[in-house]
Parts: sequence; structure tokens; C-alpha cells
Amino acid sequence: MPKSLADLGLDQSAVPIFRRVLDSQRELQKLKNIQAKSQAEKPETQESLIPERIGGVGIAAKPEVRAKKSAAKSNAYHVVRRLLDEQAWYPEHDKRQSSPEYRKAHEKLVAASGCLICGVTKDILDNESKRENLKLNPYGAKQLETHHHVIEWALANAIDSEKFNRLVLPHLKARHSNNPQYTKPFTREEISAWVDHSEDNLWVLCDVHHRAKWFGIHEITDPIWGPQDIFDDDYLAHVRAAIAKTSGKKATKTTAKAKSKKSKGRA
Repeated sequence: MPKSLADLGLDQSAVPIFRRVLDSQRELQKLKNIQAKSQAEKPETQESLIPERIGGVGIAAKPEVRAKKSAAKSNAYHVVRRLLDEQAWYPEHDKRQSSPEYRKAHEKLVAASGCLICGVTKDILDNESKRENLKLNPYGAKQLETHHHVIEWALANAIDSEKFNRLVLPHLKARHSNNPQYTKPFTREEISAWVDHSEDNLWVLCDVHHRAKWFGIHEITDPIWGPQDIFDDDYLAHVRAAIAKTSGKKATKTTAKAKSKKSKGRA
């Protein structure tokens, strides 16, 4: 049996490569295990769509006739769970602070527009009864925020001005032909200012579609995030119920751990 790399005809420099290969294989196996587990889970039934509360928002029960029709549809839903590995390399930048120009643009946009995805407005969120109404606030949002959608704020210092003027500026000029700002090339300083507070780089999103797990643009991939504004009521009810069930399990586990710690403390 070989006792060394030399016996295998390999150089010592190959060791790090083998380690990386083994690490990759282990990570791949983890992903396969997670996928197999998620596929083994049974789809939620229509019974789970009966009133639950998610983030303080009630889910109204469907009429009995519609419930039978929806039950068959809900059985068609299945969960695909993916573990995404993302690394972001951000250049050096100042600590994030809202500039006066950004606050002005934010307040203007939030006052004029609702969430790009669910359409919930500031007027709805400022009214408690409206905020609790799933027809008006289908995702249970709590506030409106603005998202830097063309270029993330933390990446402003990584933008090449020549590439910006060649690849981005023509699209801005075509879309906003009446804006004189887009008639000449941008300097690096102008690009940084544009990234920070231009209304053309800001989207109004509710806190759910901006940052929430399973829904936020910073949390999920675009193919899943994009169609959220056109999902039907049955689909949304199923998703709410599934999340309520998951949240309930987590809450039960947390309570059990707390009780366990408490009992150990008494011993």
C-alpha cells in the first residue's frame, strides 16, 4: 500500500489541490442532502390555509366551495430548496450614512409610489386597519424603503467611469430623454452621486420585498423575486401558510431550548 505522495508519483504541491477537491465534494454532498430532504417533504394541504398569523397579519379563510377547488391546486405545489454560496468583494468606502440628497429623493419617491412588487403605499402602512388588510397589504409589510437597483451603493467605488459611460449611460439617455444630465459623459464623482441618490437608481420597495428572507431582493434570486407582483391569491395563501408553519416550528424549538436552559439552571 502507498505510504507517501512519492509512492503515488505525486509532488508535495498537489496536497492543497486535493484538499480543495475534497472540500468541494463535501460541500456538494451537503447540498445534495438538503435537496433530497426538501424533496422528501410532503406538500402542504389546503387545511393549512385556514387562518394563521404571520408578522401580525391575519389570513382569512376561503369560502367552502372555493376551498375544495383550491385544495387540488395546492397539492401541485412543491418546495425546491437551494443553498446559494455567494461572496461579494466590496471596495473600501465610507460608513453608510444617508446623505441629504438621498433622504430628499427617498422621501419624494416613497410619498409618490408604493412598493414596486406588492403595491403597498405609505398611506396604507400608516393606517393600522389598512395595514392589517391582506387585500391592501398582501405580504404584511411594515414600511417602505428605497433600493439601489442599477448599482449598489457599496459598489460605487468599484465602477469604471469609461465603462459606465459606454454601457450604462446610453440606456439612461434613451429611457430619460428629457433629462439633460444624460447628454454628456459622467465623471467618477458624478457617478458616485448618481449611485447614491438618483431617482433613476432607486426603486421603492417595502421592507419585505427589500430585505425579508424568502422574499427580499437582497435574499433571493431574480427568477423567484421578479414575478411576486403577479402571483394569484391561492398561491399567496399557500406560501403564507407554509411560512407560518415553518415559523411555528422554529418558535417551538426556541421555547423548548429556553425551558431546557431554565430547568438546568434550577438543578
